Amino acid sequence: MRHQNLLQVVLNQSLNSDKMTEQELIKLKENIEKSKATISELKGELSALTKQLNDEYNYGSFNQGSQELQKLENSNKVIEKEIDKKTNELKNKY
Repeated sequence: MRHQNLLQVVLNQSLNSDKMTEQELIKLKENIEKSKATISELKGELSALTKQLNDEYNYGSFNQGSQELQKLENSNKVIEKEIDKKTNELKNKY
């Protein structure tokens, strides 16, 4: 997202003026370098999380893990309803 914003700024600057000042170019270069570092960092984090997901839960992707989580949540809801039902039956009985 931030990378797209940076590209939009560059595009707007190039459309609005024929030349950028040296300071603007230096600032732009710094922003690009920061964006590259952030992208690299995020790719590394994604890779580590994907490996952890695979190692600990044997899921090859976040989608697969997300689907399994949804199944577990649905199962949990069914169990909660059953517990509520049995609790109410006991309350009515005693």
